Amino acid sequence: MPISNSCIQANANALIGAATTRQLAQVSGLLTENSTYSVACIAALPSASDNQGRLIYVTDISAYRYSDGDSWSNCYDTTCRVALRQLFGWGWDACGNLGNGICPSYAWSSEVREQCSATNWCLITNASCVTSAIKTDGTLWRWGRYVPNGSGMSASPIQEQNSSTNWCFARQGGGGNGHAHGIKTDGTMWGWGYNDDGQLATNLVNLYTTCTTPVQEITSSTNWINTAIGSNHSAGVKSDGTFWSWGGDNSAGVLGINSTAISKYSSPVQEITSSTNWCYASAGNAFTSGLKTDGTLWSMGIHLYGTLGTGCANSVSASSPTQEFCSATNWSKLSSSGSGTNNQSAIKTDGTLWNWGNNTYGMLAIGSGSGSVCSAKQEFCSATNWCFTDVGKKHTAAIKTDGSLWMWGEAQYGNIQRASNACTPIQEQNLGTSWCTATAGLSSTLAIKQIIKGFNTPS
Repeated sequence: MPISNSCIQANANALIGAATTRQLAQVSGLLTENSTYSVACIAALPSASDNQGRLIYVTDISAYRYSDGDSWSNCYDTTCRVALRQLFGWGWDACGNLGNGICPSYAWSSEVREQCSATNWCLITNASCVTSAIKTDGTLWRWGRYVPNGSGMSASPIQEQNSSTNWCFARQGGGGNGHAHGIKTDGTMWGWGYNDDGQLATNLVNLYTTCTTPVQEITSSTNWINTAIGSNHSAGVKSDGTFWSWGGDNSAGVLGINSTAISKYSSPVQEITSSTNWCYASAGNAFTSGLKTDGTLWSMGIHLYGTLGTGCANSVSASSPTQEFCSATNWSKLSSSGSGTNNQSAIKTDGTLWNWGNNTYGMLAIGSGSGSVCSAKQEFCSATNWCFTDVGKKHTAAIKTDGSLWMWGEAQYGNIQRASNACTPIQEQNLGTSWCTATAGLSSTLAIKQIIKGFNTPS
């Protein structure tokens, strides 16, 4: 399974691979023959170790030299480059969920880097007061309230207790101390956190008990590819295309089993249609959604504020999968609010971004900040280069294919880097173009920035 979900890395790599040395220098925007990054001769090159990742033009040989950290060479193919993935956060640092080592809670209106300054982050997921993240070495880290190897609070990343090196996917939920799931490269799924409604799928309901170390779901399946976290329930998709749900909230039909007779399940149950073409799961506050390989989008559960996107405001909840109103067949990305606000955000294969549900704080990015929308409505700017979206409780973070990061919704504690609510997308204040993934939490945003050494800037 791929660890990274970056939609700009492939474009950058293709550009690097196709470029000549001179073109590469021009593309990076760092170097020209007359710039300060040129020297008269080889002997004038500065320290290679201090300039790792730099290209410098050498006048007497009319060529560039690249520093791999040990020496200056003429090697500048993609194998010489290292992708640095740095993690930053801003907004409310409640319980240390930004991971920057600061306690007690504090509000940040501009980006601050996580305390360890690691350069190999690849996945980040945040909700309420807890953050989980995965590194490219397959290790899983967590910070905020309730870290995986003990109770309490940590304001800096702590590795999960088993120190496994084969994690490839994770989702963090909110609601109290929250619960979370992670998937390993062997296809097994593990959970930690609250299990009071059976949301860890261990075939047990543990009232007032928090699992602080990962526990495997009861079926021990080895073909999970995706998992989603709702307020008190979870969902997941297997490689055979089947869709499964478990936990509470089923009085609203979130499990999609065409029955609400049993309010909670502590082990996975398959949705009623037994379809085998599901490819992605998403979950929110008493509702569940998913994408199929045919590009269609389906939801089940509560329809408060038009959450299911069926075209009818506050209609009867659905206990089996119901297709969104427009019956589009080109949906490619999906995110749902984990708690409280009941709205969804999705991207189509044409790069357009659509939202529906609760719009109280401008969360739908449609130019106004009130009411609700019961079917998919395109974001105000009608951009066609969106590639990633993540819905928090009251705001959304999204990324375009040019690597720029945008936010909208309620402005609180600096979470969208502005003082007032935004009902249209606004770019993060540094106007960066190297963001590759992000997560919107309760009142905070965390994101990973990718720097290609020798292409953008050195470390």
